[in-house]
Amino acid sequence: MARIPIDDEQNAARSAPADAGDDAAAQAPDLEGYGPDASAGGEAQKLREERDDLYQRLARATAALRDFRAPFYLARALVESAELHVRNGRREEAIAAATEAQELFNRLDAKPWVARAAAAAGVTVAAAQD
Repeated sequence: MARIPIDDEQNAARSAPADAGDDAAAQAPDLEGYGPDASAGGEAQKLREERDDLYQRLARATAALRDFRAPFYLARALVESAELHVRNGRREEAIAAATEAQELFNRLDAKPWVARAAAAAGVTVAAAQD
């Protein structure tokens, strides 16, 4: 195996002890947008964009599952959508998605999934089955 020569500057930099006066921040990796210098508004905007992208992807997935006529997987996607809506304070959208999921799971006789769909929107299973 061939040896790669290391010039004297690189070798000296590796073997020299760190100076106590060195700024630790200068040695830290650049994590632009993630460190203490990142504004709270910028972070919040990133989170909103990620959330909005997730809503769009779930909408495309449910549309595709409707087109494929895959009711079980459509209902599962609707449960995920309902859970996301609940986490983001969108109760009406959560109830609509969970209700549709419950109807699909009932038709498929997937009882454990009916309960999960009911729980996704905060509806009791007894109320969901009536």
